[in-house]
Formats: sequence, structure tokens, C-alpha cells
Amino acid sequence: MASAPDHTHDSRGIRPAGRNLSLDFLKGISIILVVFFHNIRLNPDSFADSLWTLACHAAVPCFFMASGAVFFARPLNLRHHAARIIRTYFVLAAWRAVYLLFYGVFLSIGTGGSLRAALSFIFFFQRIEGIPVDLFWFMEALLVVLMVAPLLHLCREHSRPVILYIMAVLFLFNQLLTDGQLLITELCGLMGKNVLNVTTFAQISPFNLNHSNYLLYFLLGAELTERGERFGKAAPGIMMVLGLSGLVVIKYLQSGLLVWGNTHIVSGYYWISTMVLSCGLFLFAQRIPAASSAPLRWFSRVVGTSTMGIFCMHLPIMAILGGRLFVLFDPWNGWVVNLAEALLITAIACVGVFLGRKIPLIRQMF
Repeated sequence: MASAPDHTHDSRGIRPAGRNLSLDFLKGISIILVVFFHNIRLNPDSFADSLWTLACHAAVPCFFMASGAVFFARPLNLRHHAARIIRTYFVLAAWRAVYLLFYGVFLSIGTGGSLRAALSFIFFFQRIEGIPVDLFWFMEALLVVLMVAPLLHLCREHSRPVILYIMAVLFLFNQLLTDGQLLITELCGLMGKNVLNVTTFAQISPFNLNHSNYLLYFLLGAELTERGERFGKAAPGIMMVLGLSGLVVIKYLQSGLLVWGNTHIVSGYYWISTMVLSCGLFLFAQRIPAASSAPLRWFSRVVGTSTMGIFCMHLPIMAILGGRLFVLFDPWNGWVVNLAEALLITAIACVGVFLGRKIPLIRQMF
């Protein structure tokens, strides 16, 4: 997905110097993984293709970690932050309006002329059958995180133990409870006992929000930015291998499959393995010399700073290309073809972002 928009561009639509290019590199890699994950034209009998889909689960957590790293590095300005929340909400509403118009014209899907249905769809997050707006859950989660963020900022400034306590509670009621339920299910199955449901324990969570899991990733971004150097050089690679291996085991326990098999894991963002994988990718990006390498610097500045627009445009682009161009490559479907298609979609979306930033009335959407 995409982190919250930062609308500081020069006259060419390019962001100024002084940005954290490592975070932009991370976001660029993450948005390609998101597009790859949503395109999914893979070989069901391939283990490598399964690894790719599992690795893609690190993308969304990395976006929240990148947003947290930036947010906590700056002094808290409530006025500017409130404006950011309002802007994010109206950017979401604007893109929902674009989707309503696009799919109404392209696939003749709409509200049947109902103004009330259109307004509910655009401004109050209602659904219309056939319009794929489920991906906007990310922006809804971002709004939740942004509304809570000032409280976390105050706690982090004045009491680190309080922040560690909050992170521990979030971890308990998200990752630990999710992994614990899987472990209990497997043990009960081995013993021939009825499965004990421990997920109801989450009812006592003080952060019983739909998207509380992403508060933890938001905080992790700041912690890893400040303390990432404490990890050894091999730590990012080890964490990514361990995290991905854990997801392979989880998929096997859930579905009995090691190959892709057209099967996703359940609760993909809630596993400890996903967190370990995401932290490894975050630390890896921190150590990439993005500023000193021209290709990496270009990638970070062009793709990494365009993630909001890429995220919002990639599904319509897929809808246009999928049945016309990509279908021609179906006999060779696999992770290589899927990655090539994801890169093409990303490139087209980058052009759209560049052009969109030239138009004053809509540049805020990008």
C-alpha cells in the first residue's frame, strides 16, 4: 500500500532533497510487492510462487513503519496533524469517486442513479457490488492510526516505558493471540480434543479497534529507526529468512500446501512471522546506500515518493490490461511474468502520478 501523502514537491513534481531515501526505497519496494500481490497470475504448482505471495505480506507493515519513522522524528504540531487527517480523508473520498466513475463507465457498474448511494459510497465507506474498493481498507486504517498518533507521540516524548507497555499490549492482543490460537488448534487436533477458542480474550484489549495491529507497526518504525544500528549486519537477512520460513509453516498448517495452490494464508498481517519478516526488510532498507547510488536514488525518488498514486491507480490499470494484454501471457504465468506485469503497472502509474501532480486541482490526490 501507500503511506500518507506528503505534498512537498518542486515545480517539476519531484520531492526536494533532504528526504530519507532509505524509507523511500522501502516504500518503492513495498508498493511493487502490493501490485504483485493484487495481480496474482501465478503457477499454482510452484513453491517459489508461494514464497513470493508470502513475502508480499511484509509490504503493508513496512508502509506503516515508514510512516511511523517519519512521524515520530518530527515535533508534534497538532494543527498540521489535524489538517493531515482531514486531507487524507478527502483524498480517500476523491479516489472513491474516481473508482465510482471509472467502473461506471468501464464496466457499467454504478448506483442506479441514486445520489444517496453515491454519497454513501464516496464519503461513508459503503460498498457497491463489483467496484473493488476493499483495497482502501489501508487508508481507513491509516486514518485510525493518524487519529491516535498524537497521543502516542506525547507518550513517546515523556515516558518510554509507557510506549513499551503499549507496544507489549498491542503485541499480546494481535500477534501473540493469533499465533497462540494456531498453536492451540494444532495441539488440540493432535490430542483429539475440541479446539479451545482463545481469540475471545481480545475483548478486554484496551485497543480493541479494527486496525489496532497497525499502531504497533507504526511504533516499530520509530523504534527500529532509532535503534536499528544495534542489530548486527546479518540481522536483516536472518530476520527475513526466519519470517518467511515461519509463514511457509503457517500456510502448511492452514492449508496443507507448500506450493501456491491459489491459496492465501489467513490473517496474513497478524503473525509474528510477518512482523519478523517486515522488520528484517525495514532494517535491510535502512542499510541500502540509496543516496550514493544513482539507480537506487532514482528509484527511491520516482517510485518511492509516488506510492499513494500507484496504490490508488493500480487496480484500474489492471482492469484495463488484464483482459487485453496480460491474458496473452497466461500459458507462462508464474512469479517472473507476474513481477514483469507488476513493474509495468507500476511504471504506468508513475507516469499517471507525474501528470497528476501537474494539475493543481487534483495534485493533492498524488
